[in-house]
Amino acid sequence: MRYPVQIIKDGSRYRVECRDLPEMHSAGDDIADALREAKDGIETTLMIYIDEHRIIPAASAKKEDEHWVYISSLSAAKALLWNEFKRQGITKSELGKRLGIDIKGIEYLFDIMHNTKMERIDAAFQALDKRLEISCAAMYENDDDAKDAVPNKQADIDEQEGRVIERHYDDPREEAMMGYRYTVSKGPSLESLKQYMRKK
Repeated sequence: MRYPVQIIKDGSRYRVECRDLPEMHSAGDDIADALREAKDGIETTLMIYIDEHRIIPAASAKKEDEHWVYISSLSAAKALLWNEFKRQGITKSELGKRLGIDIKGIEYLFDIMHNTKMERIDAAFQALDKRLEISCAAMYENDDDAKDAVPNKQADIDEQEGRVIERHYDDPREEAMMGYRYTVSKGPSLESLKQYMRKK
């Protein structure tokens, strides 16, 4: 999951802004540092949206003067889980009943900063009649994207190349969410989900 950001020279620092997430602000000592800081800035902003019970915006297409910033796969899964939860209009208590876990466990599911097990994320999607699919994609769509991502830091690019995992869903409403689509799944029964969660 990625968002386009703009880097603005501000005195001796480089400020980062995101059109899709106007609440996001971060900065770095140089462009490469600013882009690394932007990842944390975006994930913190996603947490703000969740805390304020708002839908997390989809990413726009990148403009020529912008850079892509990728967030972690776990954070992306939680963001998409939150959006689906909000679209379905159910309560946290209801989701907890479906999963057989308490409210605290549900709060962890939506906490971007919490290192939730992927098994719990999968179970939550299934409780919403969705499923989480994983596929591998290139880190950058072309050479220009790779050069723009971390200027003058080829080692950083090489380190990240080929190690991106995206979670795909299949819903035309989310075409703008780069690399993400929604897929409906019947999934296991609620009772089997509860038994599974109790074992965790």
